[in-house]
Amino acid sequence: MARAVGAGWGPEVLAMWAFLRRVFGGRRHGEAADLSEFAAMLDWAPPPRESTAARAAMIERLTQRLAVEALRRPACVSPDPEATLRALIGEVDAALSAQVNEILAHPEMRALERTWRGLAGLARQLPPGGLVQLRVLDVAENELDTAAERLKALLFDGVYATSGAVPFAVLVVDRAFDHRDAPRLAALARLGAACQMPVLTQAALTLFKGGTVPRWDVLETAFDGPGHAEWRALRDRPESRYLCLGLPGLLGRLPWGDRTAPVEAFVFEEAGPPCWVNPAHAMAANIARSVAVHGWATEIRGQEGGGLVEWLPQTGAAGLSPVEVNLDERQEAHLARLGLAAALRSKGQMAACFFGAQTLALPPDGDARVLSRLPYLLFATRYAQHVMRMAADAPEGEAAERFEARVRGWFAGQVRADIGAMTAEEMARHPLQAVSFDVAPGEAARARLVMTPGHRLEGGASPVPLELTLPFKAHQPPPSARQNM
Repeated sequence: MARAVGAGWGPEVLAMWAFLRRVFGGRRHGEAADLSEFAAMLDWAPPPRESTAARAAMIERLTQRLAVEALRRPACVSPDPEATLRALIGEVDAALSAQVNEILAHPEMRALERTWRGLAGLARQLPPGGLVQLRVLDVAENELDTAAERLKALLFDGVYATSGAVPFAVLVVDRAFDHRDAPRLAALARLGAACQMPVLTQAALTLFKGGTVPRWDVLETAFDGPGHAEWRALRDRPESRYLCLGLPGLLGRLPWGDRTAPVEAFVFEEAGPPCWVNPAHAMAANIARSVAVHGWATEIRGQEGGGLVEWLPQTGAAGLSPVEVNLDERQEAHLARLGLAAALRSKGQMAACFFGAQTLALPPDGDARVLSRLPYLLFATRYAQHVMRMAADAPEGEAAERFEARVRGWFAGQVRADIGAMTAEEMARHPLQAVSFDVAPGEAARARLVMTPGHRLEGGASPVPLELTLPFKAHQPPPSARQNM
């Protein structure tokens, strides 16, 4: 990845450099350092296992080596011993800085840091008490083409084959996708639809011509060319509403440096680009916060409505933006029409905020546009997963009609038609205005669930239709098939 840190400087010299910094690192230029302090510096060396004589020999050897290194670097030598020592320290600092910068700028290191800092930011935002749980699966990029089947075995078959297992609410995929990845995204969309689980990931800037987000007045036609044909076809599929692609990257940490994030061990100024993390981690953290505060994962957009990303580093003194690309409100609105959830720099503060939460699906016209928005989907999928859990735990031999009746009976306690007369507390107990549930005939174990929220989400209360794949513990024929056996 990079040359060994300190190449050209032996380990003994690096050890002596550490001793020198201990004495001179905090002293202002011109302050005196007497010989007793220099002797104390040498005495600070870690005590070896050898005898006192061996330790004295080591100190003498280090002192001699320091003198040799000084002679090799005549530019560092001056009549002032302290100035000579400071110059030697500066040379080692420069050598270390160059090589640490090389390490931090390496593509593999940058990818690794982005992943772990994004994951750490999400993990630290989870509410206490286990209300929201986090599971991590390591999947290499070259495994993505086959990962969907592995994930289905884990997230669908594995969950519903285990009695009482809790389904996964969302899946975060820590990768950036563009139009060339349409087949991979289609597989993830099918996985999300089967599990009734939104998939959160990132839209790469290479999705746009030139790798930059264009002006708002040309965004509408950004994906009209032949190179985006598969992308447009993906947006037309009903399962594409289970995909939420955020952009741009969010600041994962301040750059190392005296003005931003000082390094105590040596003088270091990071020269490479900042660490930008996947915005899907931030969206997932906002979902977890909404569940903890409101009981539902619907308060995730707007500066006052749960869209603020609160865990990013404070950038005021550094003069950095918390977002990789500074977008304006008109760009954000047009990106939403293109099925992308953009984070903006929040007005009045150095923070990022999701003002919208659009899924990739091509939104229908009229009031039904809300069906392509993530808060609506998160509300509906929690009900859908409960129905799927009921199917997985269904008694052996239960007929389709009996299963339908059980599900409808359970939903009856969630429905109140007279929403206009309900208090907020009553609406919390009866969040649905209407619901219908039907198991499809045949052996496909399919069902249709249509719910109308009682409270207005995203400015509307449109019916939410969902097509469910009923698990029935995977090894049993579905009720609609068993009744004909």
